[in-house]
Amino acid sequence: MPSGKHGAPSQITAFTPNFAHQRRLRRLGLAARRASGEGPAQPSFEIAHEVLGRERAARVSRFAPEVSAYLRKAEQCLRYGNANLAAGLGNDAARNAYLAMFHAAQALIYDRTGRPAKTHHGLNAEFNRLANAETGLDRDLRRALPQVYNLKAVADYETGADAVIPVARASDALEIATKFIGAVAGLIR
Repeated sequence: MPSGKHGAPSQITAFTPNFAHQRRLRRLGLAARRASGEGPAQPSFEIAHEVLGRERAARVSRFAPEVSAYLRKAEQCLRYGNANLAAGLGNDAARNAYLAMFHAAQALIYDRTGRPAKTHHGLNAEFNRLANAETGLDRDLRRALPQVYNLKAVADYETGADAVIPVARASDALEIATKFIGAVAGLIR
């Protein structure tokens, strides 16, 4: 086992430092401090992270094609869900309600971070983190994503009598999804 400071065993973690990223932060911090005239040119990681955030925002504008594509996909899933609802297919309508919300949340995540979430769990966690920072998103809408995911899970994985989503419940999910997409699109634009 590797030893840490003073010969004590060190704890091994899954984190592997990105030295190239750390060097870039250091350079940005030095440059920012030099430009501002703030004393000796020592790294300022707060300033460097701020500069990196501005760079990322410049690269991924609010009108990034990926963000637009996610919002278009959300609208498409909503249309499919309403068509399924009209045909009396509660399971398919609920599934499409979740997918519409999934793509809208993906749009917000990409807009704010410049990268999409890779899993449903990751999307939910990142969306919650971002949504808690947003004042324009209703608390009920913040909680809606995992609730509608549960309907999708029932539709996809459950068997037996409990595996059928009633049309009225699917209709409620589509109504929530419509509000969710509108609210998220409002945060992006």
